[in-house]
Amino acid sequence: MFYRCVPCRSLNISYHYILHHYPNFNLPNLTWLNLSGNQLSGSIPNFNFPNLTDLYLYSNQLTGSIPNFTDLPNLQSLDLGGNQLSGSIPSFTSFNLTNLYSVGFRDNCGLTAFDATQETVLNQKDPSWKARNPDCGISLSFTLFGVILNKAGNGSGNVYGYSNYKSGTTVTLHAYPDVNSIFTPDNRHIFKGWSPSPCADSFVMPAQNLICTATFTEQFALTVDKVGNGTVSNGGSFVAGATVNLTATPDAGYKFIGWNPSTCKDSFAMPAQNITCTATFEKIVDTTPLPVVSQCATFTPPAVNIPCVNVGGTVYQAKMNLISNTPTMRFEVDTSSLQSSNLIPNEQCAVFPAPNTLDHLRINCLDLGDKYWVDLKLVNANPIQFDLVNYAKN
Repeated sequence: MFYRCVPCRSLNISYHYILHHYPNFNLPNLTWLNLSGNQLSGSIPNFNFPNLTDLYLYSNQLTGSIPNFTDLPNLQSLDLGGNQLSGSIPSFTSFNLTNLYSVGFRDNCGLTAFDATQETVLNQKDPSWKARNPDCGISLSFTLFGVILNKAGNGSGNVYGYSNYKSGTTVTLHAYPDVNSIFTPDNRHIFKGWSPSPCADSFVMPAQNLICTATFTEQFALTVDKVGNGTVSNGGSFVAGATVNLTATPDAGYKFIGWNPSTCKDSFAMPAQNITCTATFEKIVDTTPLPVVSQCATFTPPAVNIPCVNVGGTVYQAKMNLISNTPTMRFEVDTSSLQSSNLIPNEQCAVFPAPNTLDHLRINCLDLGDKYWVDLKLVNANPIQFDLVNYAKN
C-alpha cells in the first residue's frame, strides 16, 4: 500500500485493518499520523517526518523496543499503548518528553524508564504507563478480524466498539442516540438496532471481518391542546410517518367540532416536524323554537285580562274589571292580580307610552275576535281606575 500526497498534512487510517506491515509513505509535509487499531506487527520504524507533531500507533501488535525517533524533532503527542513493546524507553534526544502534551505507553510488555527523571515525567504524563498487556508472552498464532461501525437512518448518534477481535470472542457494541435539548424530556433520536446479523449489542465474533450498521431514527413531538370544555389524549413522541390516533371527548353539554391545523385528524401520519393539535369544543345550543305565546289582552265580562304590561322594562300581568259603562267605560285594576311575568315583551304587550308616568295606558292588542288597540286614561290612583278614551281596530 503506497500513500503519496505532497501537500497532505494529516493522515488517519486507524481501524482500517492494515495487516502486519506499514504502508509506504511519501508525505514530506505530514504533521498528524494515526495508524491505531490495525494489525501492525514487528518493530516500530524510526519514522522520517521532520514536521510531524502527532503520532498514534495504539492497539496494534507491535513488538520490540521503542526507537529514539531521532527524525521527529517537532513531536508533541505520542501514543504507543496497547501493543507488546518492551525494554527501556529511550531518552528521546530529538524532543523533550516533558514538553509533550500527550503521552501513552500503557498496556505494553514490561517497559522501563530510561532514568529516574524520565520515570517522574512518565508518572505525570501517563500514570498507568507500567500496566501490562494481558497478551504479553503469548504467541499470536491466531488471526484477528475487524469490526467496522457505520450509522444509518435519519436520526443521529454515536457508536463504539470497533476493533480487532479473535474468532469466538464476545464483542460488545454500544450505540447512543443524540439528545435534543429542545425536545425534553424525550430524546429526539432513538436507536433502532444493529444490522446485519450477527451484529448486536453483544455477539460472538465470526471468522470474518464485519461491517456493523447502527440505525438511528428521528422522532418528533406531538402536543395536544383544546379550546372549550372536553378532554384530549394521545400526544407524545412519534417517528415521521407513524400512525397517530387522537381522541377528543366533549364534556356534557358540549360537542366536538374538529382538529386544527388541517394536518391533525382523528387518525393521521406523523409529519417530520413537531406539531400541536388543538381540539375545539362548543357548547350545545338548544335551537328548538319556543312556542308562540300571545300577549293580547282578552275580555271576559266584566274582566279584562292583560298577560303583559311593560312598566319601564319590568313585565307584569294584570286584570281590570269593568265597573261602569256610562257615560264612559271605566275599569278598576284588581291589585291582587298584579304579579311579575317572565314574558319577553313584543309589539302586543301593553305599555305606558309617557316616560315616568302611569296616567296613560295603551293596550296594544285586545282580542275581541278581531284585534284592537285601546287607550285608557288614569282617573283615580286609589283605587286605580282608568277610563276608555280611544280605540281602533288593528
